[in-house]
Amino acid sequence: MLLLQLGSVALLFCLASGASNFPPELPRCRVGDTSCIISVSHMLIHQYARTGYPAAGFPQVEPFLIKRFDISDGRTGSLNLKLNFKDVNVEGLSGVKFDRAVGFGSDPATSKFEMYGSFPKIVLKGKYVADGRILILPIRGDGDAEIVLHNPKFSVKFKPGTQLKNGLTHLSVDKLKVLVEPQKMNIRLANLFNGDQALGTNLNQFLNDNWTEVWNELHPSIHVAIAEIMKSILSQLFKRFAYEDLFACQVQECPTVKLQSHPAQQSEELALADDPKPCKYGDGECIMQFVNTLFSERYSEEDPGLNLMQLDPLKVDKMVISQGESESPVGITLTFTDNLLYGIKDQRIVKVKGFGKDLTTKHELKIVSKTFSLVGPYNIQGKVLILPISGTGISNLTMANVKIIVSFSGNPLEKDGETYLDVTNLKFSMKPESTHYQFSNLFNGDKALGDNMNVFLNENAEEIYKETASAIDRSFSQLYLGLVKGVFAKVPYAKLFVEE
Repeated sequence: MLLLQLGSVALLFCLASGASNFPPELPRCRVGDTSCIISVSHMLIHQYARTGYPAAGFPQVEPFLIKRFDISDGRTGSLNLKLNFKDVNVEGLSGVKFDRAVGFGSDPATSKFEMYGSFPKIVLKGKYVADGRILILPIRGDGDAEIVLHNPKFSVKFKPGTQLKNGLTHLSVDKLKVLVEPQKMNIRLANLFNGDQALGTNLNQFLNDNWTEVWNELHPSIHVAIAEIMKSILSQLFKRFAYEDLFACQVQECPTVKLQSHPAQQSEELALADDPKPCKYGDGECIMQFVNTLFSERYSEEDPGLNLMQLDPLKVDKMVISQGESESPVGITLTFTDNLLYGIKDQRIVKVKGFGKDLTTKHELKIVSKTFSLVGPYNIQGKVLILPISGTGISNLTMANVKIIVSFSGNPLEKDGETYLDVTNLKFSMKPESTHYQFSNLFNGDKALGDNMNVFLNENAEEIYKETASAIDRSFSQLYLGLVKGVFAKVPYAKLFVEE
């Protein structure tokens, strides 16, 4: 039951991260940006699962307390059982992994709202009262209950009702459907048959040996119970926020993104049709305007003509920051996987050098950026000063007012009668004005230690960044090398420029 509660709660709370009174460190998603919705959902759940966020109506979900729910199956099958649970603690919601989101479009009246994912394990512990029969055996009992769902997959789908108030769209929960499919279920009901241990042990063994049949009999009632819980939670959310409040741009103002099913099959002429005119060799002002246009206006779409992926958020499959010098007070290995990098759309090139006819010369871009935020799963091992640090969870590394220098060079590469620039060396240097760190689940989830370490990291953020700057620059150099190398490998060098 708890499982889909988290499904819906997390999914819509992830969206709510854009509202004005939500934590400022949470990135705001654009309408329909399901990759962002999933990433922010993960961060929100991992960061606030144990504390909740009352200002946004987000409850504590680890553990999540359910005061009461009832399961009743009165069909004429092998199981006829009434189970009443109260004061049930649900554990495991913070381990949620969202695999897919569908919809969340600009028009909530027609858009789909769906989330799919899984948990490593869900545990329900509380008090129960049971009355009914299994086969011909009457079953009665009351006491402590524990139900464990192993590797459950879930889906949450809902259709909202809409109402316009003061020019804003307010939602209500019209229809909601949840499905939960565990790979295995364990049940333990204490004090069955007035404490008869032999009968109780045998019945628990029977329930676990036949868990599939038991689940098949009970899951319709469980799904209905979960749906009612979710409706209550979502209703409170929708009373608090209009749909427009949940996104980075107003719904009516969000641009429509044109989806292309087979971009690789489109001609380069079509993909480049809307690009600015090519610049003259070495024309820094023109090059600066051209690239800044890519950042500010073309960041949300792939550009096959320039061999560019979506720039913001930029998918970062893996990044490793390793700082291991023995004389440094900071010695860590920090690995980011399946992260999203936010902020490229707001960066601007302010100075350009190079880009002449000689392909072997050095090229340099000076860039300023409002913020860079790297958000997603992480693993860290090492020490900071004399303090050991370890953890695996969701992180947010945000740098503000960043000055960047990207320099690169390469060699001519002849291919199919054309000359390309083979970028072989790229250096990336970054100097932020301030840095903010947030790591969830440090020290195996020890909240006190984790909170203290996050406070320590941010109080000493300037010194820590100085110690790790070279390692961070090396990691970003590899990331930007892939982007720059991809562009020059796609388009012959001469076709990027025009003669005087």
